[in-house]
Amino acid sequence: MRRGICLIFMFLLVGTALLAAESPSQLMDRANNYYQSKNFEQALEIYQQIEQQNYQSVALYFNLGNTYFRMDSIGQAIYHYEKAKLMDPSNKKVRKNLEIAYQMQEDKIENLPVFFLTRWWNNLRMGLSSNTWSAIGILLLWIAAGGWGLWLLADSRKRKKQGFSLGLAALLLAILPFSLASSRASYEASPGIAILMEPEIALRKAPDKESQVVMDLHEGARLRLVDQIGDWYEIRLGDGEEGWLPKKSFKKL
Repeated sequence: MRRGICLIFMFLLVGTALLAAESPSQLMDRANNYYQSKNFEQALEIYQQIEQQNYQSVALYFNLGNTYFRMDSIGQAIYHYEKAKLMDPSNKKVRKNLEIAYQMQEDKIENLPVFFLTRWWNNLRMGLSSNTWSAIGILLLWIAAGGWGLWLLADSRKRKKQGFSLGLAALLLAILPFSLASSRASYEASPGIAILMEPEIALRKAPDKESQVVMDLHEGARLRLVDQIGDWYEIRLGDGEEGWLPKKSFKKL
């Protein structure tokens, strides 16, 4: 009898806790209110609480970026703006704030020009989500099937020729959106980009803290990961400069 009462009491406690738990949207509203009242520490605490629930959204990363920026944590601000941009590359607010944050970053690294075909592919890939590109590819496959159905069933030679041409063209066109979907999904899973979190650190010629210093880097620098040896990563900067940094000095996107 006593055991049964204890179990009922435990279930009531758990149920009450579940009912009292705030949803991510409720937490977001509360954090936004703290942010608007310039209580950035409290806002950050709640935004982090949402993030720890494995909740992901452009709004969350954007708000985290804004909060860190207000708290003069440029590395964390850039990192979260980059996360938001990764989810929605066309978001103008995210792009604008990220640009402002990079202007505040101490290292003024000029990016090398990108080959126009590479730039075209990257822009096209990031124009739509991987799911949308896949849906376009599937639609083209259905059009191809319809064209070949017409080729098989049409009475006239002209209609058969039109059906075959439509089916072949749609099949060939489907290769592009499927390739873009695969490329976008791979990039989202592992973009190979990291943001430096150390206030200042030496970029070294080799994966050794005693090796020659290439240059000093500062918080918020954007790094492309090239190779790894143990706890050291070879990185490449936007201007083509390369060197090695310890893993603990940056955060991967």
